[in-house]
Amino acid sequence: MNGAWIEPRYLGFGRYADYADLAKLQAASRAWPWLWSGIGHVAGGFAVVILGLVTSSRYQKRLPEAALVASRA
Repeated sequence: MNGAWIEPRYLGFGRYADYADLAKLQAASRAWPWLWSGIGHVAGGFAVVILGLVTSSRYQKRLPEAALVASRA
């Protein structure tokens, strides 16, 4: 959604070459869509860590192989 909708319409990144334009990058880095995208990435990463820890602890005794995979992922 970010690359297909938000960045071309709100931030002006219509082509891949636009990401090399420092003026566009500087303007985009201060825009709200870019900030919310970064916050969404951080929240998603945090959720994946919590999911892995909960899965590992839940299956520790019943399925030790599953717990090992969850803790390594």
